[in-house]
Amino acid sequence: NLDETYKPDMWVKSNPLLDLPSQREVLLNGLTDKRDSDALSGTLNDFQNKNLNLWLEQSADSFLKLPDVEKSIVPSFSFDDRQVYIGFDYSMFSDNTALAFVFPYRDNNDKPRWFIYQHSFIPWQKAGSIEAKEKQDGINYRDLAKKGFCTISSHPQGLINDEQVYQWLLNFVERHRLEVVFFGYDAWGLTPTIKQLNLNSG
Repeated sequence: NLDETYKPDMWVKSNPLLDLPSQREVLLNGLTDKRDSDALSGTLNDFQNKNLNLWLEQSADSFLKLPDVEKSIVPSFSFDDRQVYIGFDYSMFSDNTALAFVFPYRDNNDKPRWFIYQHSFIPWQKAGSIEAKEKQDGINYRDLAKKGFCTISSHPQGLINDEQVYQWLLNFVERHRLEVVFFGYDAWGLTPTIKQLNLNSG
């Protein structure tokens, strides 16, 4: 809870090394200094997010509010035989590449709805290894990959593997027999994936 920001006895939940008597005092002093410094500079959310592992809206005018995200979750959704709008966000070195899928449909009350699905591709070249990338981002990518939410780059140097992204996308569209209504991407990021799609697909 956010009120644990001022309850150092609770910080061990996200900082288990505090349970080691040999390290507790040094770590606690460092965490307290960071909290106080961030509070003074108006960036307390940075401490709460990075040191207490709390998911936060980073600004008061955030587009998405956590309760709205939680209310929008549905237990299951079949992708098969649907229209879809696809967005492609490409990166090469340290940022993740992502494909976003928006499926228009109607709910049980015949109201228009949109189901959103996203799949990321994880480069680790700049971090040095997938382990370092996980530590840097605070996300267990290998676990998420096992659950199907992302794909860790198969490139030997940890760069985004364009062929891997291209094949994943084609397989996803074909497997679910999707009718792609629109495919959007940043024209500045004209990549081998986009070139292949232009040459080999409608």
